[in-house]
Amino acid sequence: RAKGSRAPQSSSARLSAFENASRWNLGSSLFGIRCLQIVSTVAAVFILTTILLHVLLREIPNARRLPQPSEAQLELLSTADLERHVRTLASDAFEGRAVGTRGEQKSAAYIAAELLSAGFAPAGDPRRSKSNSTAAYLQRVPLYGFQALPSTAQLTLTRSRNQRATAEQSSASAKASSALQFGADFSLTSERFNIAAIQSQQLESQDIIDGTLSSSWTLDMRENDVVFGGFCISTPRWDDFKATNLSGKVVLCLVNQPRIEGTDGAAVFGGPGAALSYAGRWTAKLEELRRRRAAGVLLLHTDEMAGYGWNVIESGAYAENLQLRGSVSSRKQALLFRGWIRADALEARMAEAGAVQRLIKAACSRHFKPHVLSALKISVSAEIQQRLVTGSNVVGVLRGKNAPEEVVMLTAHHDHLGMRNATRESAAKENAQSGAAVASDETVVYHGALDNAAGVAKLLAIARVLGKLSAEGACCDRSFVVLSPTAEEAVLLGSSHYAEVPSAAPLSAVVGMLNFDGMNVWGKTHDQVALGSQLSSLGEMFAHAVHAEKLVVAHDIMPLQGLFFRSDQLPFARKGVPALKLTHGRRFERAQLLMTAGDDSNDSNSSVPDARLRMSLKDAELKYFEETVGEYEANRYHQSSDSFEYISGLPDPYSGAIQEMRVALRLLYGLLQSRLRPEWNSTEVLANPSR
Repeated sequence: RAKGSRAPQSSSARLSAFENASRWNLGSSLFGIRCLQIVSTVAAVFILTTILLHVLLREIPNARRLPQPSEAQLELLSTADLERHVRTLASDAFEGRAVGTRGEQKSAAYIAAELLSAGFAPAGDPRRSKSNSTAAYLQRVPLYGFQALPSTAQLTLTRSRNQRATAEQSSASAKASSALQFGADFSLTSERFNIAAIQSQQLESQDIIDGTLSSSWTLDMRENDVVFGGFCISTPRWDDFKATNLSGKVVLCLVNQPRIEGTDGAAVFGGPGAALSYAGRWTAKLEELRRRRAAGVLLLHTDEMAGYGWNVIESGAYAENLQLRGSVSSRKQALLFRGWIRADALEARMAEAGAVQRLIKAACSRHFKPHVLSALKISVSAEIQQRLVTGSNVVGVLRGKNAPEEVVMLTAHHDHLGMRNATRESAAKENAQSGAAVASDETVVYHGALDNAAGVAKLLAIARVLGKLSAEGACCDRSFVVLSPTAEEAVLLGSSHYAEVPSAAPLSAVVGMLNFDGMNVWGKTHDQVALGSQLSSLGEMFAHAVHAEKLVVAHDIMPLQGLFFRSDQLPFARKGVPALKLTHGRRFERAQLLMTAGDDSNDSNSSVPDARLRMSLKDAELKYFEETVGEYEANRYHQSSDSFEYISGLPDPYSGAIQEMRVALRLLYGLLQSRLRPEWNSTEVLANPSR
């Protein structure tokens, strides 16, 4: 054995050492396993907690996590501002704010000056974005203008020779009975720009920009067949056309959608009380008939199917029809003529009584197919005045501090119907409907106080409040863009142009937008409405803002009229932008004044059950709505009596407006101060995945 070496261990010693090592290894393994178990348990708890929190947070609507303005900030909204703006924009000096006129130029300059004063940067013309002039706020909207000269406009429906013989009428008397009166019985315009009429003029001149380049041409179509196209709807659920060739044809088209109880159409579209679909909107029918290359379209008017009286069509008959340049007017599908015809005027020219109602009922069948009305021939003629005109969108931006690349928008159109000379008939109707004192041949200003000087007033008042908060550092993380479009009355042309050519920010940056069109001038309500709330989660955020005001959310108060499709939020929604039109409900507080004091059901000592009292209040609310909103819609909408004097003469014109604005300010402030994005409901037909 070498010096210093260890003596060999005994077998028992080696076994003991092995056992000790085994015990240590086993203990280490058990400890490792226990550690793994603990780590696994902690990880599992963490994962489950994360999932649970995610689920719980999803159950809490985004709206409840939106920041809210303080009461002091909400109280910055001023009735004095509202009154000042409405009084100015609806005054005679602004001449009815028709597109491309001096009145619109004054309106656009006024709005731009207010935005400049409120701290908004110009965003209408990128070339002038660093300028402080009001012109930098204006986005030019290039348009064609068309107007049938009333004294030349003729539409004749002539019975066929067989029908005249059956009715035992002479040719002369039949022809006399078939003449229709422009304005009273029909409206007429064109959308086909005749380049040849102005080809000798310089198309790039300043005249085009100023809207002064004009000319005329003659429309003359004689003894054409009339093709009845039913409701002129073509969707996967309903096809009126059945592959019928309508190229070059004159088509008579029903507005709205099939509603007669018990018919195929009522089953498909939801029945008599169903909300109007976009396919039922008359603008959608024109879009479809352009695609099918029809030559002309007559829309059949009844108050019930159109949603408004003939007085609205009549006032529009004397207004200029506008089209975006580069849209339908420059393409082959532009209609040679289009217009409206009163149902009773058509009925008088049909061979048998009740013929129009039979046509409507037949069109409610899924087996309907377009057919020529063999009893009638149509002749149309007019001198069409045309011009190149430029409208002005007004655009301003309040740059965000932390996320300026994200945008929240607010819109309200400024245009209206302008001025025109009253005919003897129109003056008499205006006086009878609204109590105005309009003389024959007097120049009448269509003030558009509620439509939409009031909407612009709300926009400017909110812009001033948010501008003040921004200057004080109390708002806003995101950018705030305000847009006052032109040519809304010409079927949303200004907003459509902006949606195609946004000047402030790309639409992909727009988190959400709100639109004002009108104002509640009839007092406070218990409820508020957001048209389009079902299209995106912006509706949930609106509901939270309403509840914060201790109000309730109501559905569309006029679902049969398709109001969502008639205002400037539509072009944005069709591009996939979460968009709402904010308006009032129909449960007015002042309705209680109509409840008769002497009625036993209102006596505090009465034994009448509560159900009867609630019914009485419901009836009072309905009556008040009809006597206020209903009266305005029937007699003042698109009439010269929609004036500041009408608003100022009401007993409580601004408390309901402030109510609307407080809800809007809550929603706008929350969106501007958060990073939450409303989610678009992709199942909706208006969604556009290409956004």
